[in-house]
Amino acid sequence: MSINRTRHKHFNRLGFSLVELLLVLTLAPVIFFAVYSNFSTGVRLWKRIQVPTPQEDVLIFYEKSVKDIQNTMRSKQISYFGEKDRISFCAGVEADKALGGARGIGQITYYYDDFKKILFREVKDYSQLYRDAAGSVAPLLRDISSVEFSFFALNLSSHEYEWKDDFSGKGGNVPTAVRIRYVAKDSPKPVTETFFIPTGWAAKDKGASAS
Repeated sequence: MSINRTRHKHFNRLGFSLVELLLVLTLAPVIFFAVYSNFSTGVRLWKRIQVPTPQEDVLIFYEKSVKDIQNTMRSKQISYFGEKDRISFCAGVEADKALGGARGIGQITYYYDDFKKILFREVKDYSQLYRDAAGSVAPLLRDISSVEFSFFALNLSSHEYEWKDDFSGKGGNVPTAVRIRYVAKDSPKPVTETFFIPTGWAAKDKGASAS
């Protein structure tokens, strides 16, 4: 009889009583639900922060475009080319890490994908251009129904500056300004941004007038 009492006391010291077990089973779902609720709320907030708003997209687009277009360089090796839905120009770009990772001369291209409704930005360093290899491509502006580029340049016939729908730089020439006109999917009104190019003004053009 004393042996059974000893075993019972030993079991009580090592294990849980029925009341303690029921208490744990009752509180466990409450604690789990509280932890899960806080975790899921945190995940939703993180996802909301990570998704850019249209205003943020436009701001990022403007900052990148100003930096790219205003740094356009004159180059006979990398000619300026522009049409309604695409522009390519020579500018300073990040070089490949294998080449030291420093900034070098390369080509930046903006082009519009009508199917995806995205304006893309492609960057190629000089090595990629020489090997005709693909560059790095990233979305520049999303959810837009149309994009049009126009170019403020000298008309060689009239010797006046005017806006053109296309521009092909010969001998390293670049336009004086670029106008980007786009329409967001949720807005019927077009947005127009004009970017001036410091290298687009040449001393020999000072006698020309603007129209």
